[in-house]
Amino acid sequence: MDLAAIQAILDGEGTNEEKSQKLFAAHESDKKALEASKNKILEEKKALQKSQEELLSKIEPEKKAYEAKVQELEEQIKKGGSEEAKAAFEAQLNRVQEQSKAEIAKIKAEIEEKDKTNAALRERRRLDKVHLGVESAMSKANVTDPEKRQELRKAFLYDYENKFKLGDDDTDPVDDEYKTIDERMLAYVATPSGKTYLPANSTGGGATGSTSTTGKHNTLSREKFNQLSPKDQMDFCNKGGTVG
Repeated sequence: MDLAAIQAILDGEGTNEEKSQKLFAAHESDKKALEASKNKILEEKKALQKSQEELLSKIEPEKKAYEAKVQELEEQIKKGGSEEAKAAFEAQLNRVQEQSKAEIAKIKAEIEEKDKTNAALRERRRLDKVHLGVESAMSKANVTDPEKRQELRKAFLYDYENKFKLGDDDTDPVDDEYKTIDERMLAYVATPSGKTYLPANSTGGGATGSTSTTGKHNTLSREKFNQLSPKDQMDFCNKGGTVG
């Protein structure tokens, strides 16, 4: 869902609750569309990888055939006898070399093109996951007001959209410090400026859960941090905790 569509809902008729429901419905629709997009991209990626493997498999046989032909012609040149015969074999050798180089260069160019296409598909997949992850992270951080969500979305993506990378196996995006979108969002809304996106008298966190004090520990492993409720994750970040 692009910003223009979000703005249209916010500027439209209805109460904030009705607008929230419209945004939620649109968000759910986007989730389904992104899932379909993910599946399509993964299928396209598999097809590209297969095509690339087939192209790579052609290079070695081409090189071996070329080397064998060159060796054969070089032997013929040695045995050619007359200068005219040697010149003819050398001309044939040059043609073979040029033809083989052209064939190998063509295959390499096709592989490079496949790599570019694969990179473009991966970037689409990354952006899909980042944008969907931001929507989910805002909900977990208890950012409920539609207008505040729009403002936070723009601010957060401005700072972080290009910092999150996919893992080699298309795992969920993490940044250079291996922080997830959820972790970055919770830390973001824990700052003085970030707290302005939260409801009044809220410390963040979209669900109730264990109320155990997390501030006793300055550092938690990612596994332990993920086991906390969103509220406890927010409390932990507010108290200066770090995820190791």
